[in-house]
Amino acid sequence: MFTPTQEKWAMVVVLAFLALALYVAAGVSVFGAADRSDDFRAGWIAAISMALCYQTGYRNILRNVGPLVFVLVFLLPTVLQLIGVAIRLVRLYS
Repeated sequence: MFTPTQEKWAMVVVLAFLALALYVAAGVSVFGAADRSDDFRAGWIAAISMALCYQTGYRNILRNVGPLVFVLVFLLPTVLQLIGVAIRLVRLYS
């Protein structure tokens, strides 16, 4: 199907789109409006991001990524999403 070079570039493209999606979700989580439905969605997206980060970190996903790629693509946006969810909880209950 794919040559090893094509497979490598396809994986780079997938990781780039995934990173973009996670950073957009983190931006919405941190800077989005606070209401109950958006807070609920932000919490679910953060939970899915945490699960994906866990699966990737423990190499349960078939592709191994380097530590720098793991931090930039998975860990950093997940932490930003969790910060956004914490900010939303503080806004909601204060």
